Amino acid sequence: MKPTNTNNIIMMTKEHKRTYNMNTEFEDNYAWGKAPFYEELAKGNNLMMNGNPIFKEEYSLLVSKRDFGLYAVGIKPHRNWSFNQTKKYYGLTGNKAKVAEDIKQLWEDWKEFKKKHVSYSEE
Repeated sequence: MKPTNTNNIIMMTKEHKRTYNMNTEFEDNYAWGKAPFYEELAKGNNLMMNGNPIFKEEYSLLVSKRDFGLYAVGIKPHRNWSFNQTKKYYGLTGNKAKVAEDIKQLWEDWKEFKKKHVSYSEE
């Protein structure tokens, strides 16, 4: 019997069958819409940046990575920026240093997700 979901590995042993989920945390969060960021990303809205299409949420993530990096060293990015609201938007928890590291990891996870699942087409 072949598994229908290619993201799972099924191992058979003499006693029982074990299924291991091979999705990344980013893929699971995206699939379940764990934070507003993932819900907006799923809508697929995009804009043009330097003549290339880019998701609005990708741009937002890039800018937020910069903003959290500034905030971690004691600089508020702009007057209306809110640490807690932005943190909730991405589904992150912790203090400013931890969140700055988490947003960097989120950016790296996004790049892997994009390589694996995203392609642009002309309409």
